[in-house]
Amino acid sequence: MMMPYKTLPKRFTIEMVKRTVLIMTSLVRKNNHIHPVQSPRQLVTGLPLRMPKAQVGQYIQAHTGGSSATDVERTSDALYNRTH
Repeated sequence: MMMPYKTLPKRFTIEMVKRTVLIMTSLVRKNNHIHPVQSPRQLVTGLPLRMPKAQVGQYIQAHTGGSSATDVERTSDALYNRTH
Protein backbone atom coordinates (compact mmCIF):
# COMPACT_ATOMS: atom_id res chain seq x y z
CA MET A 1 0.00 0.00 0.00
CA MET A 2 2.90 2.37 0.66
CA MET A 3 4.59 1.73 -2.69
CA PRO A 4 3.77 4.17 -5.51
CA TYR A 5 3.79 1.47 -8.22
CA LYS A 6 0.67 0.28 -10.03
CA THR A 7 2.02 -3.18 -10.89
CA LEU A 8 4.92 -5.24 -9.60
CA PRO A 9 6.87 -8.00 -11.33
CA LYS A 10 5.83 -11.51 -10.32
CA ARG A 11 9.26 -12.30 -8.83
CA PHE A 12 9.20 -9.12 -6.72
CA THR A 13 5.79 -10.10 -5.33
CA ILE A 14 7.10 -13.58 -4.43
CA GLU A 15 10.10 -12.09 -2.59
CA MET A 16 7.83 -9.63 -0.78
CA VAL A 17 5.64 -12.50 0.49
CA LYS A 18 8.74 -14.45 1.60
CA ARG A 19 9.95 -11.42 3.58
CA THR A 20 6.54 -11.00 5.21
CA VAL A 21 6.49 -14.65 6.32
CA LEU A 22 10.06 -14.34 7.65
CA ILE A 23 9.11 -11.32 9.75
CA MET A 24 5.92 -12.97 11.01
CA THR A 25 7.83 -16.03 12.24
CA SER A 26 10.52 -13.80 13.77
CA LEU A 27 8.19 -12.00 16.15
CA VAL A 28 7.70 -13.12 19.73
CA ARG A 29 3.99 -13.48 20.42
CA LYS A 30 2.18 -13.08 23.70
CA ASN A 31 0.69 -16.27 25.14
CA ASN A 32 3.31 -18.30 23.30
CA HIS A 33 3.35 -21.62 25.13
CA ILE A 34 6.56 -22.84 23.44
CA HIS A 35 9.00 -20.20 24.72
CA PRO A 36 8.24 -16.92 26.53
CA VAL A 37 11.14 -14.89 25.07
CA GLN A 38 12.33 -16.43 21.79
CA SER A 39 10.46 -16.41 18.49
CA PRO A 40 9.76 -19.61 16.53
CA ARG A 41 12.43 -18.65 13.97
CA GLN A 42 15.04 -18.04 16.65
CA LEU A 43 14.27 -21.40 18.26
CA VAL A 44 14.77 -23.26 14.96
CA THR A 45 17.66 -21.30 13.39
CA GLY A 46 19.30 -19.68 16.43
CA LEU A 47 19.29 -16.34 14.59
CA PRO A 48 17.59 -13.29 16.15
CA LEU A 49 15.57 -10.84 14.05
CA ARG A 50 17.59 -8.03 12.43
CA MET A 51 15.42 -5.41 10.77
CA PRO A 52 16.96 -3.67 7.76
CA LYS A 53 17.05 0.11 7.47
CA ALA A 54 15.38 0.02 4.03
CA GLN A 55 11.72 -0.81 3.44
CA VAL A 56 10.51 -3.24 0.78
CA GLY A 57 10.10 -1.38 -2.52
CA GLN A 58 12.35 1.51 -1.49
CA TYR A 59 14.84 2.87 -4.05
CA ILE A 60 18.43 1.99 -3.07
CA GLN A 61 21.96 1.99 -4.46
CA ALA A 62 23.10 -1.65 -4.52
CA HIS A 63 26.80 -2.45 -4.18
CA THR A 64 27.99 -4.59 -7.09
CA GLY A 65 31.37 -5.37 -5.49
CA GLY A 66 34.70 -6.07 -7.07
CA SER A 67 37.01 -3.29 -8.09
CA SER A 68 38.23 -0.22 -6.25
CA ALA A 69 39.06 1.54 -9.54
CA THR A 70 37.38 4.92 -9.91
CA ASP A 71 36.47 4.41 -13.59
CA VAL A 72 34.40 1.27 -12.90
CA GLU A 73 30.81 1.55 -11.67
CA ARG A 74 30.46 -0.03 -8.20
CA THR A 75 26.76 0.52 -7.50
CA SER A 76 23.54 0.16 -9.45
CA ASP A 77 20.00 1.45 -9.02
CA ALA A 78 17.65 -1.08 -7.44
CA LEU A 79 14.46 -1.66 -5.48
CA TYR A 80 14.98 -3.22 -2.08
CA ASN A 81 13.17 -6.52 -1.59
CA ARG A 82 15.02 -8.42 1.20
CA THR A 83 18.38 -9.34 2.69
CA HIS A 84 20.12 -12.63 2.11
